[in-house]
Amino acid sequence: MKINNKLLHTLFVLFFIFTLTSCATNRSVLIVTPENPLSSTFLDKSAVIRSITDARQFMEKPPTPDIPSLGQGGVSKHSTELRSRAIGRKRNGYGKALGDVFLEDNNSVQNLVINTLTNVLNNYGYEMHDINSTYPPDTIFIDITVNKFWSWIDIGFWSIGIEAEIDTDVSITYDDNKTISISARTSNRVMAATDSAWKETIDLVLQNYKNNAVEEFKFLAMHK
Repeated sequence: MKINNKLLHTLFVLFFIFTLTSCATNRSVLIVTPENPLSSTFLDKSAVIRSITDARQFMEKPPTPDIPSLGQGGVSKHSTELRSRAIGRKRNGYGKALGDVFLEDNNSVQNLVINTLTNVLNNYGYEMHDINSTYPPDTIFIDITVNKFWSWIDIGFWSIGIEAEIDTDVSITYDDNKTISISARTSNRVMAATDSAWKETIDLVLQNYKNNAVEEFKFLAMHK
């Protein structure tokens, strides 16, 4: 028996809406495991991440899903600590915003960015020091502003897209002052927006962010 394309599309849309609606209402908590830093044995330069600021702007009922927002009472009902763990918002098949996507306790967008940039700096021979510790006089200082770290649903014809974007400004103080922009974006096409698919998307955008940071930090390899 032949099933025409229109009927197939209708069946898919109904399944798609059911899938999104059934799993989108609850808040998800993702465990995103950071990479381990390199051993200090291989490091001959010094760096301090002096500050990192979560400057993301959350909105109530944003006009587009790529703008951060929160359910369960909205942004004002969430502490600064909770907002730092928020990384996405689920939507149903009609585009209505529903459940939030959070990082696990004791993790945050700041931690993920710091960890990623630390690994890049380690690869360029930098040992990381705490701002309150003792460090060499030629240490470079880094200040980070997180402008965007967000993921959202993009509804396609035959699949669901989980989009993710990171955008940061990184100010580096050494012999000179330099501010660079490091960003990344990922589109992950999936059949269902499950927690595992969402985690996969975050892992992908972090890897892209790391790759871009490797390029942007190349000049630091020559710094002594």
